[in-house]
Amino acid sequence: MKKSFIIFFPFLIFITACQTEDLSQNELINGNIYQQMDDIYLWRENMPSSSSVDRNQKPENYFDQLIYKSKDKWSEIYNEPIENIASSKAHNAGESTGFLALAYPLDYRIQQNGIIINYFSSLFNYLDNNKPNQYIGCIGYVEKNSSASMMGLKRGDFIIKVNNETLTNTNATDLLYNTDDMNLEVLSSNEDGSYTTKNMSISKSNISYNPFYFKNTYNIQGKKIGYLVFNSFIYETYDTQMQSIFNEFKSQNIDELILDLRYNLGGSVVTANLMADYLAPLKSDGQLFTNKIWNERYMQYLKESEGENSSNLKDFIGKNRNNLELNNLYIITGFNTASASELIINGLSPYMNIIQIGLTTAGKYTASIPISNEADKNWTIQPIVYKSENAWGVTDYEDGFFPDYQVPDDFWNQLGDLNEARLNVAFQQIIGIPSSARRTTTEQNFNQPLTIPNIKSMHDHLR
Repeated sequence: MKKSFIIFFPFLIFITACQTEDLSQNELINGNIYQQMDDIYLWRENMPSSSSVDRNQKPENYFDQLIYKSKDKWSEIYNEPIENIASSKAHNAGESTGFLALAYPLDYRIQQNGIIINYFSSLFNYLDNNKPNQYIGCIGYVEKNSSASMMGLKRGDFIIKVNNETLTNTNATDLLYNTDDMNLEVLSSNEDGSYTTKNMSISKSNISYNPFYFKNTYNIQGKKIGYLVFNSFIYETYDTQMQSIFNEFKSQNIDELILDLRYNLGGSVVTANLMADYLAPLKSDGQLFTNKIWNERYMQYLKESEGENSSNLKDFIGKNRNNLELNNLYIITGFNTASASELIINGLSPYMNIIQIGLTTAGKYTASIPISNEADKNWTIQPIVYKSENAWGVTDYEDGFFPDYQVPDDFWNQLGDLNEARLNVAFQQIIGIPSSARRTTTEQNFNQPLTIPNIKSMHDHLR
């Protein structure tokens, strides 16, 4: 597969030494930021003019004024060198608490069989009192060999307090995602369905992160059904493992595949293209997977310098692949299914029947790259540089993809358990058993969980 590489305009002009003698450091940094944004930012035509924005201000404030806010929810600036940003985005190793917790309002309500119910009512008897705006941390999964795993934390447990602070709508994100040393008060689930309050001390430690969290093949009513929980599109590191997993599914002659992307925030576009090669039916060989639409000036430059079919402009589904020869693909989604995960849905929709189960996806249809500041290497911007479009011309899906079957996350059952609600609905659709899940093109939105903060910072990269 061809890899995509970013190429900057040959006519991007930097401030010369003779022009910088009387400029402050902020002016130098911000001047470079403007030049970089004016070169490659997707919405460059919607940026304010250079003269209309004060350059003698903090870089983060200056950058914020350049953003086209009616469309752009994702561009970021960091007071860190580019090496730190690239390392943190790799997401395959590093310091972590080793668990994913989803922050839900305690009064989260869903509609079930036409009746609105409180989703967490079974926990009320174990709580001393319910505070206004109280949230709980629902454990999505725990990494093996992490400190959280060693402490016994598991899916089905619920975090009530962190460092003696009750979770609320204002502090839950910081407490769950930005705390290094955590003293947790947890409602720990028991086999009989009851809960025991436990205290756990968990600290960040170096762990190895594998995006292939769980896989299995089920034999149900004469059908072989593959199931894969995939949590991040990490560039290159796990390509060999991906090949091995899909080769195993192929050797097992699976009839259908359920791809679980409920916690997948995205990652590498190249890795998404590679996965699409294994998933797409044979009739799509050599067909367009995604168009990459840059700002008009940069688009023209790429066409002239690299050609219409440059890998910086188009990705195609590979030829002569050892793919699974599927006609259907069942994808489990949630509100944190974003970016490269949505690219799989959008890019494959023209070629196969996508059955989506869960909740509406995040609605991120863009890609970005980190760019180092030439005036001060301790500053890095990560602007949106292009948006993706499938073979049908579908793009700008900022409202996300609505599920065919709306099913809330089932924290009470383990991923891969036949009783886990979303997986169970997928099985029902495959073997033809009517489901109580609501087939829908709209959703009931009563109150919403908080998104994982990485949903803004973990962008799709060109590589």
